[in-house]
Amino acid sequence: SSKLPIAAGCRFGSSRRRWLPATTARAHRIRENMATDWTVLVFGDSWVDDNFMHPGFPSWPQVLAQQRLRAKVFNFAQSGSLCDQLPDQGRMALMHPQVPKAPGGLLRKETLVVIHSCGNDFIGKIAQAVTGMDIMGLMRGVMGGGGGMMNMGGGMAPGEVPELLKANPGHREVQIMRQFMESMYAGGARHFFVSGVPAFVDMPAFNMAWPLITNMINQGKLEDIGVSPGDPPRLAMEVQITALHERWEELCTNFSTAHSDVQCVFFDEV
Repeated sequence: SSKLPIAAGCRFGSSRRRWLPATTARAHRIRENMATDWTVLVFGDSWVDDNFMHPGFPSWPQVLAQQRLRAKVFNFAQSGSLCDQLPDQGRMALMHPQVPKAPGGLLRKETLVVIHSCGNDFIGKIAQAVTGMDIMGLMRGVMGGGGGMMNMGGGMAPGEVPELLKANPGHREVQIMRQFMESMYAGGARHFFVSGVPAFVDMPAFNMAWPLITNMINQGKLEDIGVSPGDPPRLAMEVQITALHERWEELCTNFSTAHSDVQCVFFDEV
């Protein structure tokens, strides 16, 4: 059967990187009766890039594919990449001569697309808010081969509320993710496993942002997200992390609704 045995709401691991099914979600674990003719295509950043995050050790999609699903893996993820790079990764997969295709050149129905992206986008936005420099432009320049020249302008204006601390965070990133998923659907993919943004309050990247967040709270600039003067800075990030989680979950729900032949699962890795 080309029906991928993944239950909606599947959750793996925790913030301590235990890539085994969580005890509280055993009912949703991936069943181990998958046929060997499936293909797993991996897209995203360093968290799923076998050559960067765990040199000499398989990434969690590799373990998922080979030990749980007994499938062949093609990894197109690139460490340091932003969600802008997903379309290029997708084109590489669709054009790759060794990726199994159905008659006519489309991906076989027995193909699972794994996506883990946007973490670098949000880390870059935090750094941009703190430094006032165009960190995102630098990152895009480096990843796109533009030489990585720093633009001292084009960053945050003094006192401006960072996008990550505004209502509806991740709107642009979700649009890019949806367009990428549509392109893979047009290429034949019908099964998607989408990881949420790896954001949690105790992430080291947030340490540099606490003074900025505290100042914005005390100035009453975060009222739009329900955070008022006197509230702890952690509350602001907890609100935004929850919003990102809901936005990614909504992405998967809407994509499945738009395509009745699609199975799209949201993976809450945090």
